Amino acid sequence: MKNIDWIDRTDGKTEKIPFDYGITMQDNIKIISDWMKSYNQKYDIRYVVMYHAAKKNAPVLEKGLLPGNSSRKNFGVSENGYVYLAVTPAMAKVFGDMAHNGSYVIYEVIVPIGKLVPDKCRLQHTAPEGVKGRGLVQSFVYAGSARVKGSIERWQIKLYDEKPSFMKRVDKGKQKIKPRSASGIKKSTERS
Repeated sequence: MKNIDWIDRTDGKTEKIPFDYGITMQDNIKIISDWMKSYNQKYDIRYVVMYHAAKKNAPVLEKGLLPGNSSRKNFGVSENGYVYLAVTPAMAKVFGDMAHNGSYVIYEVIVPIGKLVPDKCRLQHTAPEGVKGRGLVQSFVYAGSARVKGSIERWQIKLYDEKPSFMKRVDKGKQKIKPRSASGIKKSTERS
């Protein structure tokens, strides 16, 4: 399957949630809250990248992600009519391990951020006691998830590729390597 560029599908309005494992939850709440306030949800449709772990044999790329119902949901606490999504691939792996005993595939999914709602049940069990707010930002940070009412269409889904493309690895390497000065190169050549 051809690699999909989300920018082509959403007029460049696709972003990743600015979640950072390297900072405190309070700092993540502040950063994500500010990020969410940075646009008018009513008039500026922004897509966000999220992740979903599904059974290996599920026809996700053919039928899309279908909402859970009494006969088709992986967690008893999940509400019927929703598709649950993880904030990061690592969190999708956690859900995949719990629901499918390691027999799953992770998909990268884009959804309009305005369609996301908090994962109330998971948030109830994961938010520290005394935390204010039970909204979408808290769901992202404390639950590591959110949900969408209804289906997610095929065009919004692609297989998640854990390995960055060759060019992304090259670009990342360029950022780490500092160019040597011309005089430094000359001196090392003279010694040879």
